[in-house]
Amino acid sequence: MRPRRTVTRILTVCAGLAALSACIVYASTELRLRRSYRVPASGLQVPADPEAIVRGQRLVHVVAQCTNCHGADLAGQLLGDDPWIGRLAAPNLTRGRGGVGSLSDERLVRSIRYGVGRDGRPLVMMPAQYLRNLSDGDLGAIIAYLRSLPPIDRELPPRRVGPLSRLAFFLGRVPDVVPAETLADASPPPPAPEPAISVGYGRYLVDTAGCRVCHRQDLRGGLHPLAIPGEPPPPDLTGAGPLGTWSERDFVHTLRTGITPEGRALDEAYMPWRRTGRMSDSELGAIWRYLRSLGPRRTDGARS
Repeated sequence: MRPRRTVTRILTVCAGLAALSACIVYASTELRLRRSYRVPASGLQVPADPEAIVRGQRLVHVVAQCTNCHGADLAGQLLGDDPWIGRLAAPNLTRGRGGVGSLSDERLVRSIRYGVGRDGRPLVMMPAQYLRNLSDGDLGAIIAYLRSLPPIDRELPPRRVGPLSRLAFFLGRVPDVVPAETLADASPPPPAPEPAISVGYGRYLVDTAGCRVCHRQDLRGGLHPLAIPGEPPPPDLTGAGPLGTWSERDFVHTLRTGITPEGRALDEAYMPWRRTGRMSDSELGAIWRYLRSLGPRRTDGARS
């Protein structure tokens, strides 16, 4: 009977330690998710002229591709609901019921540039760490376009952070989940470069388009720690990856047609090539020059 009692005691202790650990993880992450942030006023002047609205529409749909998360009508959508990962919904950006389109300009700036919601608490999975680099002109045009959207009534369920997400967050494996933690006290971003076929403007477009959200911060690809089951690993976009053997023509052709030089079809569920391919030749050329600057070009089967 003693061995059985010993095993029972060990299991009881282990269960108690597991419960204590779970409580610590929950309490720690909940404290961070409920923290209130104050950010400085931007003083951004939002234009209202038709040209700015048209420009904002292109930025939202083609460059920043906000529709990837917020839906084709920008009225929000449920992105996932998993018992272990959690429930995440991209909010309704219109002025309809459940939307945020009626928030003040400063509150929208705070959400986009700092990842801070209307109540001062951090937004989850809002790529503010990249959108913060938007120029005042581009950000103002985006907000002007959002103001012009017809109101759509769509109320989405509240977020729920699952145990796996909380553990990854607690261990520091997903620093991009709550960007407000690093952005609220960050120094202002450098001035945005002028549009040109240049490495600097290419980096600006890569950041704005959210390429680092899927292809990781260093653009070397690989699955995110909270990737959904069945999600293919995003490829390496540096010279060490498949693009290292491509030419600029290959790159542009792939984004225009969805077919790689090797004959592989891009899965639009994971790579929105139709939207990216609507960028201008000069924009894609700038992105190509930036990606080429990230690493040495491969020599195995390189294409001219």
